[in-house]
Amino acid sequence: MLYRQLDKYEWVSLIISLILTIFIFLQFSINLSKVSKKYFCQFEKFDCPEQIISFGEKYLINSNNQIKNENNRKYFQNYKGKAIEDFRRGDYFHAAENFNLAFQQFSDPETLIYKNNAEAAKLEHQYIEIAVSVPISHEKESDIAQEILRGVAQAQNEVNSRGGINGKWLQVGIADDKNDPEFAKKVADEAIKNEKIVAMVGHNASSISQVVAEKYEKAQLVMITPTSYTLNLNNYNYIFKIVPNVNRLAEKLKNYFLNTQSKHNLLICYDRQEPVSESFKESFASSVENYDRCDVSQPDFKAQKALLEAQQSSKLNADSLLLAASISNIDSFINLVKANQGKLRLFSSSTLYTEKTLKEGKNYAENMVIVTPWHQDAFPKNPVVESFVKDAKSHWKKTVNWRSAVAYDATKVIIQGLKKIPQQLNTQELRQQLQKQVKNTTNLCGATGKISFTLGKRNEPLAFIIKIVKDENSDIGYKFQLDPNVNTNSIIEPQCS
Repeated sequence: MLYRQLDKYEWVSLIISLILTIFIFLQFSINLSKVSKKYFCQFEKFDCPEQIISFGEKYLINSNNQIKNENNRKYFQNYKGKAIEDFRRGDYFHAAENFNLAFQQFSDPETLIYKNNAEAAKLEHQYIEIAVSVPISHEKESDIAQEILRGVAQAQNEVNSRGGINGKWLQVGIADDKNDPEFAKKVADEAIKNEKIVAMVGHNASSISQVVAEKYEKAQLVMITPTSYTLNLNNYNYIFKIVPNVNRLAEKLKNYFLNTQSKHNLLICYDRQEPVSESFKESFASSVENYDRCDVSQPDFKAQKALLEAQQSSKLNADSLLLAASISNIDSFINLVKANQGKLRLFSSSTLYTEKTLKEGKNYAENMVIVTPWHQDAFPKNPVVESFVKDAKSHWKKTVNWRSAVAYDATKVIIQGLKKIPQQLNTQELRQQLQKQVKNTTNLCGATGKISFTLGKRNEPLAFIIKIVKDENSDIGYKFQLDPNVNTNSIIEPQCS
């Protein structure tokens, strides 16, 4: 074999080829890594950090601890795991089938949303996308996130089962904003840059909604928050609220307190870190002369100590306790309920209108009075509300609360707006037209009654008084019951369509 020495030009060519080969290999490795994480990340192994909004590509809700039957849990995990793998591969036929089988084992809202998304994807892009942002991974709020998702899932399933929006099915992407302001901004950025997403349902906490509102406004993407009570979301063009301002609820509960209690010696516990909690406290206290306050956000806060000091105070001698509760510190407020042991009469904002209060408060929460924007019995003979409640029990095997109802209505407002828009528009035009339709919403009859807006604010600010009472037919043993005597004049039979 003959050998010869390479000349300088051949050496240059060889070196360039080697560099190009290394570069191509590195690029391939990087892309393969991205693909692997996106399509093969597994629950509790990879969190798919780049997949902020999921349409079916990954788990967000861990439902295992909610499924009591071991066989149901095993089959649910198996079917849902297969469905997610199918969805990642683009096998939407089998994804829809397996999501449906998983939902039959346990009816969680994420699974129903993903099932509808897979069914929509089978239609070869004949679908419209929206997103919903809830605080799933925030441990204290996971139950509340699911309450919101139930309403969104029910509205999506309802419209798709009826043929979709002008023939196009609705897909819903789910985002976990973690109740963290900085991560919520990432969720907003992701929704805005996704050219298929035309609206956002969310966010949950008022403090989070306030942080991201300007982003949606600037990008001209409609955001309808179902649960934010803040006063600081008015006067936007693209931001809308389903619930009334916090002052409306505080006023309703304050009037009940003043009219039903012979003594008005009140301890008010609130969360200084949450503006809505503080606003509720200030609005309620404006007509109460003898009261003291405790801030649950203090590092050294102790429920028993706060209650003992209020009861033993010669100046206050408290006989009632108002909980201007916040989601971020919900455990502290429930600890107050338990530490009280039924001694002080209990009053609360709607934050504690959640199953968590019944489960953990139990007999100590009995007779607690709560103000809420919705209760299923507050709209007698309203066919839309009756249908919503009936379908909710069928889907979720339980009674839903106000968060599910307002989330259902937020989604329904978007659906109605989209039905009135020509579908041959590009994304930006569609977003702009949707804003006009939502702004001009009139006489829409939802689960919470008639819906219309002025400057993004709901025109029908309903508020109802409910109590926690015993319920022998419930596994928990307690339920939230509408007070018919207080709400007789507040129940509205809306004229809507």
